[in-house]
Amino acid sequence: MSLQDRLQNATGDKYDVERLIGYGGMAGVYLARDTQLNRYVALKLISPGVVLDPRMVRRFFQEAQTMAQLSHRHIVPIYDINERDDLVYMVMRYVPGRTLAEVVADSGEPLEPDLVATWMAQIASALAHAHTRSIAVIHRDIKPSNILLDENGDALLTDFGIAKIQGESNLTRTGHLIGTPAYMSPEQVQGAELGPASDQYSLGTVAYELLAGVPPFKGPTLMVLQAHSSREAPPLEEARPECPQPLARVVQRMLAKSPDDRWPSMATLSAEFGRVIRAPVTPGILVTWAKRVHKVMIPDSPDAVTLGTKERLEARILDQDGRPLDGRRVRWASTNEQVIQISPDGVVAGTGVGSAMIVARSGNAVTTLEVKVLPPSVSQIVVSPPSVEMATGEVRRLDVTCYSRAGEVVDAATRFRSSAPDVVTVQEDGTIAGITPGEATITVSAGGVDQGVAVRVEAAAVVSLTPAIDQVDLTVGDETRIAVTAVGQDGRPQPDSAVWWSSSNPDVVTVTGDGWVRAVYPGEAVLTASAGPTSARVHVAVRGAAHPAGESDRGSMAGAATAVPEATGFFRPENFEVAPAPPAPPASPPGASGPPPRGAREQGPPVHAPARPPVGGDPAPGAGPAQVSWSNPTVRLAALGLLGLIVGFGLFRAFSGGGQGGALQVSLVPGDTTVSVGEAFQARVSSSRELVAEAIQWTSSDNSVITVSATGLARARTPGTAEISVRGSNLASAATMIVNVVPAESGNVAMILGPTEVVVGSGAATYRVQSPEGEPQNGDVNWIVDREDLATVSSRGELTPRAAGTVRLTALFDGEALVFPLEILAAPEVPVVYRDIQIARVPTRVTRGTLIQPQAALVDDRGRSQASSSVSWTSSNPAVLRQTGPASFEAAATGQAALEVYSASAGLRRSTTVTVVAPEQRAPDPVEPDPDPVEPDPDPVPSQLRIGPRDVSFGPGESRALTATVADQLGRPMAQPQIEWLSRDPAVATVSAAGSVSGQAPGSTQVVGRIGSVVDSVLVRVTAAAPTSDDALAAARSCVALVESEDAGGLRTLMTDTQARSHGEFLRVVENGRLTPNGPVAGLTVDGTRASFGLPVRHRTGFGANREGTMRFEIELARQGQAWSLAACSPAADAELP
Repeated sequence: MSLQDRLQNATGDKYDVERLIGYGGMAGVYLARDTQLNRYVALKLISPGVVLDPRMVRRFFQEAQTMAQLSHRHIVPIYDINERDDLVYMVMRYVPGRTLAEVVADSGEPLEPDLVATWMAQIASALAHAHTRSIAVIHRDIKPSNILLDENGDALLTDFGIAKIQGESNLTRTGHLIGTPAYMSPEQVQGAELGPASDQYSLGTVAYELLAGVPPFKGPTLMVLQAHSSREAPPLEEARPECPQPLARVVQRMLAKSPDDRWPSMATLSAEFGRVIRAPVTPGILVTWAKRVHKVMIPDSPDAVTLGTKERLEARILDQDGRPLDGRRVRWASTNEQVIQISPDGVVAGTGVGSAMIVARSGNAVTTLEVKVLPPSVSQIVVSPPSVEMATGEVRRLDVTCYSRAGEVVDAATRFRSSAPDVVTVQEDGTIAGITPGEATITVSAGGVDQGVAVRVEAAAVVSLTPAIDQVDLTVGDETRIAVTAVGQDGRPQPDSAVWWSSSNPDVVTVTGDGWVRAVYPGEAVLTASAGPTSARVHVAVRGAAHPAGESDRGSMAGAATAVPEATGFFRPENFEVAPAPPAPPASPPGASGPPPRGAREQGPPVHAPARPPVGGDPAPGAGPAQVSWSNPTVRLAALGLLGLIVGFGLFRAFSGGGQGGALQVSLVPGDTTVSVGEAFQARVSSSRELVAEAIQWTSSDNSVITVSATGLARARTPGTAEISVRGSNLASAATMIVNVVPAESGNVAMILGPTEVVVGSGAATYRVQSPEGEPQNGDVNWIVDREDLATVSSRGELTPRAAGTVRLTALFDGEALVFPLEILAAPEVPVVYRDIQIARVPTRVTRGTLIQPQAALVDDRGRSQASSSVSWTSSNPAVLRQTGPASFEAAATGQAALEVYSASAGLRRSTTVTVVAPEQRAPDPVEPDPDPVEPDPDPVPSQLRIGPRDVSFGPGESRALTATVADQLGRPMAQPQIEWLSRDPAVATVSAAGSVSGQAPGSTQVVGRIGSVVDSVLVRVTAAAPTSDDALAAARSCVALVESEDAGGLRTLMTDTQARSHGEFLRVVENGRLTPNGPVAGLTVDGTRASFGLPVRHRTGFGANREGTMRFEIELARQGQAWSLAACSPAADAELP
C-alpha cells in the first residue's frame, strides 16, 4: 500500500487525499479536500522513517504548536494535527501559488526592485509578529523555499519546523548546525544563542538573491559557512548596478556581521522596505507572479534544420487558464548533442545528420519537440562565367558550383533552361550554343535555388567581304556611301557586322569607319574594308569639279534648274521642257545620320546608312535625271547663263557651309495651329535629313496654356496663345510654331485629367474623368491602355508605368471613348561607380595569323560586372598585333605586345600581354616555302595556379601551411612568384602573406590565392579541439560542487527529463543535504566530449544511518569560447545510492 493510501485510510472520510504536491527533508505535503467544510487543505505528513525518532516527532508537534500561536495574514495558518496508524500529519491552509525558490529558478534573472521590496516588507511584518509575541518565536530557517505566494501574489511565511521559542531547551543535538547554509546568520554558523536579528540576516540573504540573481556567497558548504562568519557580503551595487541606492542600503544593513549593527527590529525593517518602494506593484502583476506554469508551447517550430545552420526557437509559457506568463525562464536541452545543440536562449544548431528531441522546461511544465537535421541544402549557386558573350555557331560550357549556407560545396542535381532558345540553346550538362544574334538568360536551378546567367550572342566572325562596286569615279565634293556584303563564319550574311574602312590617301579621298566617302582632291586612292582578318578593296578616282561646256552631266543641270526660283523675262519656265523631279528618297530610319563634315579624316564609330541609295545600289523607282530639250535656241542660251549661276551658287554653299554637313534649316509640323482645351497633338520636326532626338530640345513659352514633353507631345491646358520652339546644336536657328488654344467645342465636354508625363519607377499616377458639367466622375468608368508592355491601368484609373514610350489611355464613359495620349519617361539613371575593368577572350599565347577579338567588362563598386562596348583598344606594338577593327587585332608577326583597354567614362585602364609565336614547323611547301624560321618559346607567364591541400581541417589556435604550384602558358612549372592570399572569413581563419592559415573559431571559409588574374581557392574547416583530461577534471569538480552545495535544481538542469525521473531519489537526498562528497574525484575516463568518474559519498538515510560508497557519474563538456565547460552531469544509468 502506498503512503498516500495509508494517509487516506488514516484521515478516513474527513479528507479526500488527491496528490503529493511537495516534499522536504523530513516530511511530504499532500493536497486534500476537506469534505465537511468543502475547502482544499495541505496535509503535511512526517516521513515514516522519521516517526521512529521521538525527538523528530516532538519537533513536529512543536512546529504545530508554534504555528497555532501565530495569527498573521502573512503566516500560513495551521488547522489541526493528528497521529493515527503510525502516521503523524498536520492540517494547514493550502496556498496554491509558488515559492520564492520557484520564482528565482523560473525567472533566471534578478527581479524588479519594487516587487522584492513589497514581498520583503510583508515577510518582515510576519516575523515582527512572531518576534514580539509574549514568548518570542525565532524561525531559524528563512529561505526562498519557505516563502509562499498565495493566489493574490502576497508572500506568506511557512515551515516553522526548526523554529525555537526563546527560553525553551533545544530539541537539536549539541554541536549540530540547524538551518540552510546559504542563508545562515553568522551567529547561527558559530552555534551562538539566536535572537530576532538572526532571522533578519537570513531574510537579508533572500532579498540579496532576489535582487542580484545570486545569493551573497556561493560554493562548497564549508566555504559558504566561513564566508557568512567572516566575510562582508559583496556590495549589492556591484552585483546589480541598477538597484536603487535606498533599497541597497536597507539590504546591506541587514547583512551586517554584528547583530547590533542590523536594523533594531523587524517592524522597523518592514517600514523601511515600504518607504523605499518607488511605485506600488499593481495587484495584477502580483497575481501573475504567483501563478504556476501549466504548459510550455513551442509555436512555429521547425520540423527540420540543415546541417551547419541555426534556428531560434520561441517558447510560450501559459498558466492553467491558457494565458501567457511573461518573465518566466525556459531551460532548453537536447537529448543528443551530437546531432543538435541548443543554447540557453533557444538557438538550435544542427551538428550532425539525424534527429534529436529538444526539451523545453519552465517550472514543472515540460514539452518536447523532435527536430531532424538534414544534409546541407543549396543556398547559393555560382556559375562560371557569370555572363557570356559568344558568336553564332559558338559552343561554350557553364561550370556550376552549389554552396550551402555554411559555405560548403553541395553536390546537387542542376537543371538549365534558356529564356530564348532561338538565340541560345542549353544542354543538360550546361553546354550552350549561340543560334542567332540577340540576348537571353540561362537559368540554372538546383535545390529550389535559381541563378541567372546573361548571354549575349553576336554575329559570327566575318570570313568574306564583297563591296557593291570595286571601282568608282567621283568628282571633288561628291559624297556617297559604299555598300558591302559581309558573310559570317557560319555562312550566313552579317548585315550588322562592324566593317572598318580606311583610305590609302586621305588627301584625295576620306572615308569614315562605316563607309561614308568624300572626294577631297583630284587623284586616286584605294579604300580598304576590313572585318578582322578579312578585307576587300575599292579603287576610287577623283576628278576636278569644273564641267566643260557640252559635257553630258545633264542630271546636275536639270536638278539645278528645278531649284532656281521663277524669274521674269529670260528665265521663264515655259522656255524649258523639264520632266518632273525625282521623288524624294525615303525617310531615314530613326537615329540615322548624314555624312561627316567636309574635310573629316578621322575614323569614327559606325553610324546608320544615309537616306540616299549607296554606290552600286539600285536607284529609287522612277528616279532619274530630268530630260531637257535643247532644240530651242533660247533654251541653249539660257543654259549658259544658268550654268554660271549654278557654279556661283555651288561655290557660295561650299564656302558658307550650306551643304549637308552644315547647320540645318528645319520647320515644325503641323505648323501654326488652333486646338481646343484638353486636346493633345504630336509636334514633329521637318528636315532634309534625320535628326538625333537627343540633340534637340522642346520648350513652351507659356506652360499654363500649353505644355510640351521632351519628345514633342503637346497638350492644351487653358485658352490663350503660346509658342512651341525646338532648338538644337545642329540647327541653324530655332524653329517655332504658334498655337492658339480655344475653349472646348459645345462649351462643356467630358475630358480625362491627369499628368501628361510619368516616369518609370515613380509609382502609379492617378487619372480621372471630368463630366461635361465639370464634376469629377468616379462611377462606371472603364480604363484601357493600348500598350500593356509600357504601362498598366487599374479599374480606378491608377496607371503604373513599366517602360519608356508613348501610350494612349482610353476611358470608356457614358457611351463615349475619351483618349488621352501621354509620355512615359525612363527613370533617371542612378550613377554607377566602376572600380575595375576586366579583360576577357584574350589568350596569352597565340600563333602568327590568329585573330583576337577581346572583350571588356566594367566591375562596379558592388562587384557586379557588365560587358561594355564603349571602350577603346590599342596595341603597344602594331607590328606584332595589328588592329583590324575597333575590337579586333591580328597577330601579324612574332614577338610580344600589350593589349590595352581604356574606358573614358569610367576613367579605368588595364592591359594584358600577348605573345605571338610562329606556327608549328612543317615541311616546306615546294612552291611557296615558308620563309619564317622557328622561333624560341616566349618568356613564361603565370597562367595556372593550384593550391594544396584541397581540404584543410584543424582546430582553433592551430596553423597549416598552404602550398602553391604555378605553371606558365605552356603548362611548364615555374618558380613560385609572389602570391596574394585572402581569407573570405577572417573570423574563422586568417592567412599570412606566406600562405600560413591560422584557425580562429569553429566554422568554414574559403582561402583564395591570386597571381594577377590567375586565381585558385581551397576550403578551410576549423573544428573545435577535443577536451583534455584537465578540462574533464575541471568539469567533474563543477559537478561535485553542485552535490556539495545541495544544489539539486542546478543538477536537474544538467540532466535530460528521463535522467531526472530515473534519479529522482538522488536529487531528493541532495536537496535535503543527506548526500555529501567523501573524497576526491577518482577513476576519470575521457571519450571525446564525454567523461565519467567515481565519487566517494556519504549517504544519511531517512532513519539517520550513514552509509558510505562510491557513485559513478557521467558528464558531457561543451566549448564556450576558447574553454570547455560542464554541459551535462548525471549519475550513471546503473548508479545507486550507498
